[in-house]
Amino acid sequence: MSDAELTTATFFDLFSDGRVTVDGVDDFVEAWHESGDEETRSLSEYLGMTDEEYGVWMIDHRILPLMVEARTGSASLYDRVAAYYDQLREANRWEDRAAIHTLSYWVPRHRP
Repeated sequence: MSDAELTTATFFDLFSDGRVTVDGVDDFVEAWHESGDEETRSLSEYLGMTDEEYGVWMIDHRILPLMVEARTGSASLYDRVAAYYDQLREANRWEDRAAIHTLSYWVPRHRP
């Protein structure tokens, strides 16, 4: 991928198109931090996410594919995240406890 592609397309655009993996976000975050005063967009804008998407993505990075589905599918981001939260609660895995706890506040506050 050329540098020109990286400067014109956001991480979310490239991820949605399958041109970067989820791990590619680290390069974008680093570039944003190193851009200094030249970059005036917020990190969420730079990554190509809405503030709502960025906020829920910060809770659990595994939500990224759900964000893509919400933008391209018939279900809203809320519907996708609420279903994901239900799956996490049902599985009740120790490693998901932080996400379950935080989503327990996010889901009711974002109900349409």
